[in-house]
Amino acid sequence: MAAITSKMVEETYKLGVKAFKKQINANTAANQLNNQLKMNYNSALMYVYNIQAMLLGQQYKRIMKEEDTNYFLLQILKEFGEEYFNKALFAVKLHIDYIKSINKPSNVEQLYNQLIKKHNVQYKNLDISNNENEQSIKENTDESNFEDVIELPMNFTYEKDLQTALVRQAENLFNGYKIFGENLDGIEYTISGKRIDLLLENNSDNSLLAIELKSGIADFKVFGQISMYLGLLSKEFPDKKLNGIIIAGKIDESLKNACLLTDKIKLLTYKMELLLETE
Repeated sequence: MAAITSKMVEETYKLGVKAFKKQINANTAANQLNNQLKMNYNSALMYVYNIQAMLLGQQYKRIMKEEDTNYFLLQILKEFGEEYFNKALFAVKLHIDYIKSINKPSNVEQLYNQLIKKHNVQYKNLDISNNENEQSIKENTDESNFEDVIELPMNFTYEKDLQTALVRQAENLFNGYKIFGENLDGIEYTISGKRIDLLLENNSDNSLLAIELKSGIADFKVFGQISMYLGLLSKEFPDKKLNGIIIAGKIDESLKNACLLTDKIKLLTYKMELLLETE
């Protein structure tokens, strides 16, 4: 994957702001960056999403270079003022918290601490409610044949909880695999406007494993979803071996039947493990 240049960063910020203001669709912005500057489409799209999240004061997951994060923050301060700068810093804080929650080091924590101290940022009166813009970000992307059980130490009410726990333990649960990409690109990997919950890469043969998560019951419709993901990946990575896993609270019989004719998709269920610790 080609390096992200300063020109790409500057243009990404401009288009990210336009997407935030609903003057352009995020996918259109990413295509423009790809066509005009040869910026990787997925990187462009996730950078645009990150800028929108920063302006909303909300969590983003994709790692950006420290200098890119600093540029976006200072541009937001210059263009939008202290209120949005504080929101953006709060988004960085949420990003750092997320990266730490999956046992990864944050590359922007030192920058964050420096800016908080330098600008004496207070979050006490911070208004991060902007459901209309938040929804606009979400609307820009969609979210072997036997059943095994994968044990994770919590009870999942929402798929985001499941995803966070799975990301944190991915390399232990899937021996020989790592999260795809140098910047954790495989977390909510974006391809053709769709989001794969988790994309892993094999350490030995570089094959890819697409994982789709469902907190409740997964039926035959999920088979179509992950099959589409594998098809899109086959076009983007024609030389790589591809497989998929569906992880759910329960597997419907219709999904088991859908998987009978392929060995590329494996079905797993998770279960809660209650851990007690002495204080």
